[in-house]
Formats: sequence, C-alpha cells, structure tokens
Amino acid sequence: MWWTALDIISGNVGLAITQVLNLIGMCNWGIRQTAELENQMTSVERVFEYAKLGPETDLAPGVQTIVRSEAWPENPSITFREVYLRYSPTSEPVLNRLSFTIKAKVSVTPG
Repeated sequence: MWWTALDIISGNVGLAITQVLNLIGMCNWGIRQTAELENQMTSVERVFEYAKLGPETDLAPGVQTIVRSEAWPENPSITFREVYLRYSPTSEPVLNRLSFTIKAKVSVTPG
C-alpha cells in the first residue's frame, strides 16, 4: 500500500475541521433563531399588555373638551392652546403654555 499513516491522519484532521465548521454554523443559526423567537414573543407580550389597558381617566376639573362635529373629517385640523406637559404628576412641566395648530394634510415630524 502506498498510503502512509500521515496521510490517514491528515485526512481525518481535514474531516474534523470541516465538521467543526459545520457545527459552529449550526450553533450560530440556532442562536439567531432563539433571538428571533424572543423578539416575536416580546411583540406578542406587548400586544397583550395594550389589550389589557383600561380607558384613560377623565381630565382634570375645569378642563374643557370640545366634542367633534360630524363635518370634522372633511376639514381636519388639530389645535393645541396653552398645553402643559410633564413627565410625572409631581414633576415640573417640560412644556409650558405651548400653542400650535396642525392643519389638514400636513405631516408633523420632529426636527
């Protein structure tokens, strides 16, 4: 026979290297699928949490609300007058007396 022990060992080493690379690829795929599953389950969890939300509480006493008319969708606009906004009920307002109008078909973007 013209094969030597070195040839057989080197063939086994090559086979082992290719199998290890395949195994690493499979582990990588499995980890990615696990992360994707976790992302999807987080989305489902958020939907369930939003579904359980109760209605918002009434506005503070003395705050006026305007009931929309049936013609509102034809000429929509939103007007904010002297808006105060705070992060929590006990913190200082971060927006003070902010007034603006958003007219129909206008895109509002931060910037």
